[in-house]
Amino acid sequence: YLAVVGEQLFGSAKKPGASFQEMARLNCDQLEGDFREMICSDYLFSLDRRTGEKKWTWQSGVIFNNTIAIGDGFLYLIESRNTHAKADTDGRMRVDHFCAGENYLIKLNQVTGEQVWQKTLSFPFSQIMYLCYAEGKVLVVGSYNVGSHVHYSLYAFDSVDGGKIWQNSYKGDRIGGEHGEQWQHPVIIDHTIYQRPYSFDLNTGQQGNYVLHRGGGGCGGLSGSSYY
Repeated sequence: YLAVVGEQLFGSAKKPGASFQEMARLNCDQLEGDFREMICSDYLFSLDRRTGEKKWTWQSGVIFNNTIAIGDGFLYLIESRNTHAKADTDGRMRVDHFCAGENYLIKLNQVTGEQVWQKTLSFPFSQIMYLCYAEGKVLVVGSYNVGSHVHYSLYAFDSVDGGKIWQNSYKGDRIGGEHGEQWQHPVIIDHTIYQRPYSFDLNTGQQGNYVLHRGGGGCGGLSGSSYY
């Protein structure tokens, strides 16, 4: 993970060799399908973006790089401290192993790295997991299999105290995982979440009227912008 906000650089540190290092068909074989391993990090850090001076470090468990978000002066993350996390040796972990037992949704002060609050939660995810921040909401989205179909669940938490605001879920494509069915990343524009193929209200979780009918294999994820 790498981001710059204001005068701070934020990053995560992983074990050597954890990242994918080649763009090839091999990457698809490593990622597509059920129960693939995601890259995770052992700790977070912040540096002065101009001098490189270390401002703070956070290390308490294993962190998925795609469950880190920064907004309105704070950093949010999901962390695992279960037996699988403690036993990790290569920097990659299955999502269901990461979610086994309790997870920790954590809010840190962006400037100092001090913990503001921590919530103990359980998530059913087994294929992918994302965290986003927008409009005072921390959104957690992930996928898992039920029968012959991929299912997605969305959870929204209040950024002030970490309390759950709403939860929703929907049935997706048939399982198989050959065209990104299990990886769909949310896009938030204003007060609307676009989670393929549907939309949801960021404040209430209510599903909207938007439906994206994709053509072809549909491997690509959604992207969006506040400007057009």
